[in-house]
Amino acid sequence: MDIIKVSSLSKEYKSEKGDYLKVLDNLSFTVPKGSITGILGGSGCGKTTLLEIIAGLQLPTDGDVWIEDNIVPFVIFQQYSKALFPYLNLQQNVEIALGKDSKKREKSLEALHIVGLENFFKYYPWQLSGGMQQRVCIARALAVKSPVMLLDEPFSSIDSLSKYKLEDDLLKIISQFKMTCLYVTHDIDSAIYFSNRIILLHKHPAYILNDFEINLGSLRNQVETKKSNEFLMYRENAYSMLLKTNE
Repeated sequence: MDIIKVSSLSKEYKSEKGDYLKVLDNLSFTVPKGSITGILGGSGCGKTTLLEIIAGLQLPTDGDVWIEDNIVPFVIFQQYSKALFPYLNLQQNVEIALGKDSKKREKSLEALHIVGLENFFKYYPWQLSGGMQQRVCIARALAVKSPVMLLDEPFSSIDSLSKYKLEDDLLKIISQFKMTCLYVTHDIDSAIYFSNRIILLHKHPAYILNDFEINLGSLRNQVETKKSNEFLMYRENAYSMLLKTNE
């Protein structure tokens, strides 16, 4: 069953000169419930614009987005430091997403426990590493129990070891809570490792170049999975296709 449907979606921006720049060109795809769909494309191809339209933060020029039961997706952005309030501790940063919920303290502490930050609930964002700060953003999504998570380059601003650990931990969380994820990135390896399907975008304007399943199994390992023949095949094919978009 599909939880998100994107139909004939296009987006144009008007420049200062009065002409129009088309960023997205007639995109149509669906996102099955419980899947992790990676949107892979080069920098500046419109991935974040697409994600913001799906999240309702921008309006398309043409086309439609349908989300089951009018679910409000939870967005996790690349710049985690701007998403957190430096003057609030971790518990309060999670609670703020819960509004006037009478059980917000209980729910925020439970979410912090799931992401491994239960012992840091009184700490402030500036006292934590980048990877830990991004975990707080993930805890917010868990606290509000959003079944749909939109990820905008969530691993690109943290160091490699933190990135690998966060990828693995988030995969476990997504599986445990049966969440649906749409993950945009320009990182080929990360897209293949993290997703079970990839939509590859051309650039200027973005249109769907390819759409393919990733069959690497549900139990993935940063070393074994990435040296497997299947992973290397997906990587070579994705790289070859993306390379052609820059010719």
